[in-house]
Amino acid sequence: MVTYIKAIQDDPRQAAKASKLVESLTPTEPGFATLVTVMELFWVLTASYDLSRVQVVTVFDAVIRTKQSLVEQADQVLRALRVYGAGSTVSPWSVIPDS
Repeated sequence: MVTYIKAIQDDPRQAAKASKLVESLTPTEPGFATLVTVMELFWVLTASYDLSRVQVVTVFDAVIRTKQSLVEQADQVLRALRVYGAGSTVSPWSVIPDS
C-alpha cells in the first residue's frame, strides 16, 4: 500500500508493480486491508515519510472510500482519522475498540 501512494513512489520498479496490482482490483474483487495493515500504514506515513495530518487523512479517506478496497472496521478508522485530523494529541487508534 505504501508503494502505491503517489507521494511516496521512491522506487519506480516497485511503484509500477504496486500500481499494476492495485489498479487490477475491482468492486467485485476488491483488496482488503486489515486493521493492523491500516495502523502500520499510518505509522509509516507519519514516522517514516513525515506526511502532514492533512496528507495522511487524505490518503486514508481515498483508501476507505474507493470501491476497489475494503477496510476492516472502516467506520471506526474514519472516526479515528477525524480525531487525528482535528489535531488531537491522543492516539487516533484509541477510539477503536480492542485496537
